[in-house]
Amino acid sequence: MTEKISSWENFFLGSLIEYIEEENTKIKESKEIKEKILKNNLTEKIKEEENLKISLNYIKKEEIFIYLSNQKTGIQLQNLIKEMNEEEISFIIKELKGFFPKIMKDKNGNYFLKDLFKLCNKEQRLIIFKEILPHFFSFSIHQYATHPIQKLIELINSDEEYNLISSILNLENFINLSINSNGTFVIQKIISIFPEKKREIINNLFIKVFKILVFDMYGVCLLKQFISLTENEKIHRKIIFSFLQDFEKICENQFGNYFAQFMLELWWNKKEMLIVKNNILLKFPQFSKNKYASHVCEIFLKLSTLEEKQLIFHFLIQNGLYYTLLNDKYGIFVLGQFNCLKHYSNLY
Repeated sequence: MTEKISSWENFFLGSLIEYIEEENTKIKESKEIKEKILKNNLTEKIKEEENLKISLNYIKKEEIFIYLSNQKTGIQLQNLIKEMNEEEISFIIKELKGFFPKIMKDKNGNYFLKDLFKLCNKEQRLIIFKEILPHFFSFSIHQYATHPIQKLIELINSDEEYNLISSILNLENFINLSINSNGTFVIQKIISIFPEKKREIINNLFIKVFKILVFDMYGVCLLKQFISLTENEKIHRKIIFSFLQDFEKICENQFGNYFAQFMLELWWNKKEMLIVKNNILLKFPQFSKNKYASHVCEIFLKLSTLEEKQLIFHFLIQNGLYYTLLNDKYGIFVLGQFNCLKHYSNLY
């Protein structure tokens, strides 16, 4: 342990001094003088130790950040920690305690933390979790900090960790994360890592904010993943009920129509979907001429049996709707789904 930590310390110190020397030509004179003083002080501290076994306590956290925020030395450090054992990782976490938030937001430092987190056990992860918990939401939507947050969630495997994450999710923060370009991936990680039995709070949040997510670019993707990972029939029925409440608006929305298509493809044979199918049939002429809902009609016909297609086809003919759709820029693509009917081509 001592030998490895000594290797870590000497490597850290040597790289820091090398970095300072390389940067001296690029910084202002005042900063240059300050870093030269820092270099001299560190060198003196090494000489004071008989066996050159210095503690990382000698290195101020501001100096650690300089080291980690540099791409070259940051990569070297990432490689170094891969050889460390559990006790040595604990030592590193102790030295970085109180400084994780700043490192997580750094464009280079966040890569180091992702590698460090992979080497942590449950107790070590909890130490880090509790330190960053006050920043969880701001970090989840941050350009760089979101990545180590996602990595931490990916590694969760204990009830204490599940409960810790679940306890901080509330309606407002859940919405903000779900419709954010970075935050949505954090929620995706949570629902993919959490066992369904541990997702009761999260499941309820999805039901409550359905009407917001279904009309959002990121939210609708999140809903689709949530449904794919949920086997609870009670949740399925609640989703279908929520969908029916805004059925027409969802189908005619630029994002909502993707959700409608997804539901049809995933749950086509569910008995609870019968009312959804009937509603689509009632709105079929209207939907067929809509830019977005026409895609729902196409999927509906694609999944229908030959007999069902024939019934819809004859309904359109008998009610004088066929030629109306034929002359519509969206309706003509819907009619293309009738190609399998032998009499279809004779109508052109």
